[in-house]
This record gives sequence, C-alpha cells and structure tokens, in this order.
Amino acid sequence: MTVRKTLRFVPYRIAPDLLSEPEYEAVCVSGDDADCGAASGTGETPMGVAAWQFTHSAETGHTRFRRTFHEYTVTEPADGSECAIAPRARTAATAPRTPASEPPPAPAASTPPPPPPPGSTARPCPPSGPDASPPSP
Repeated sequence: MTVRKTLRFVPYRIAPDLLSEPEYEAVCVSGDDADCGAASGTGETPMGVAAWQFTHSAETGHTRFRRTFHEYTVTEPADGSECAIAPRARTAATAPRTPASEPPPAPAASTPPPPPPPGSTARPCPPSGPDASPPSP
C-alpha cells in the first residue's frame, strides 16, 4: 500500500514579537574632521531619543544624527493558524559538496519533521486535499 500526503501551502508573514520591546538610539555624526560620536543610549520610545537630540544640538550646535530602530520579529502563518515551520530537507542542490574521490551519500529516508521546541504551542500544518487522512485526536 502506498501512502500519499498532500501538504498545503501556508503563506507566512513577519510580525513584531510581542514578548519584546522595540529599541531606539541616536548617534551624533556631526563634526568637521571626525564624527562627534555622542550617543543617546538605548531608549524605549522615539520621544526620549528626540529629546536627547534637541538637548545635544542646543549644547553643541551639532545637527546631524544617525538614528536606529531595533525590534524582534517572528514569522507566523498569515491566516492566523498555529502551523509550525519545519526546516527544509536537504536536497542534492543544498547538500554540501563532497570531493570526487568520495562516493555520494545515500539518499535519506523520508522522515517526519522534527517536533516543535519544548514549551512551544505551534503544531505542524495538517495535510489537506483528497488524499489527506483525517487528523488524529
């Protein structure tokens, strides 16, 4: 008996990680021969960094800054499901090259995707289509 599966494509999106806060920072890049280098330090809001910029400008006359914004993100299914992302299996195109003197590695047996990390609520996407078996409880 041949077992067939139809896997469904799940589009993903990048979303902010709600478990972390964004970070803002500014560095003064004004100066005749070299950048000033004064930094605001990391702030949780852009207003705090802007206040530092205004103060630094008033004290030094410097008007050019490089501002950065950092945030953590996660990839998640765009449809809101809880499907897990399984790593792609290696293929001949992605496998490391071996010297010509070595025999090519034997093809890997089909294995199920690894389970989600401990504590994760994600689960693999269920198969769909006419050949899909009903989900097990």
